[in-house]
Amino acid sequence: MNLFPEPVCIERAGDEGFLLSNLYRIVLAGACSDLDLETARLLKEEISASIGISPAISKVIDLEKGRLADKPVIYLKRGTGEAESYRLKISAERIEITGADEAGLFYGVNTLRQVIRNCGSRLPALLINDQPYFKYRGFYHDVTRGKVPALETLMELVDRISFYKLNQLQLYVEHSFAFEGMGEVWQGADPLTAEEILLLDEYCRKRHVELVPSLATFGHLYQALSTRSFGHLAELEAGPGRKYSWIDRQIHHTLDVSNPESFEFVKAMLDQYIPLFSSNKFNICCDETFDLGTGKNKKLAAEVGKGRL
Repeated sequence: MNLFPEPVCIERAGDEGFLLSNLYRIVLAGACSDLDLETARLLKEEISASIGISPAISKVIDLEKGRLADKPVIYLKRGTGEAESYRLKISAERIEITGADEAGLFYGVNTLRQVIRNCGSRLPALLINDQPYFKYRGFYHDVTRGKVPALETLMELVDRISFYKLNQLQLYVEHSFAFEGMGEVWQGADPLTAEEILLLDEYCRKRHVELVPSLATFGHLYQALSTRSFGHLAELEAGPGRKYSWIDRQIHHTLDVSNPESFEFVKAMLDQYIPLFSSNKFNICCDETFDLGTGKNKKLAAEVGKGRL
């Protein structure tokens, strides 16, 4: 059986497994949240796509004391343990997933989804205990070079990475966001909008993915520093309308750090971008400023050093 990422511990738990075609319903424990309900709905969709049945979802205070105690159900509940950990037990009588938190329950369900894809309707008896090796498991997606993806495409990406238990997504942005007052920068790029980022952030939270903003704020500002409005903020004297090769685009277009307007330019972007995200992190992308101190600030760099500059 191929499970990815491979669980910390997986054991056979008997000879007789669970027959999905006999499934009565998916049951949430009383302590489960609205996000857990979203997780149950994902499982329901998986079962429907796999074997053509659409089990009902319900909620109980105590499964063992109710009328569903002897029914073949998938029982989703909360327990204790390390953050994002879960326990998945498949037996002939029922399937039970215990998550230490909402994310743990979500990951346990995604493991069960993989088992279903591997085995179909007849699931082997298994006991799986799992927890992540790393707190942050991210995917960095460039939405600047090439076609800017539609919101639907980005949501599909979130579905895919969360299925494999990644919990962080960053979208690399240079000029592919529609900043107000900066139409020259993103004109013709079909940029992402504030509303789309808000909707994507909400969707990520439902999939236990943290959408971390990532924005070029120092180097890699080719599009912005090639415009008439912001070209004077470049370290190198380029002039509006000058065409660069692909290599030039990669290694040039760093902000003039001695110009106060450069800081105002960056602040204007951050003031618009930061509020769109629920994350408490921000990737300011101050990388590859290859032309720093080689143009307008060459003399100053010689005096104080490029690092200080």
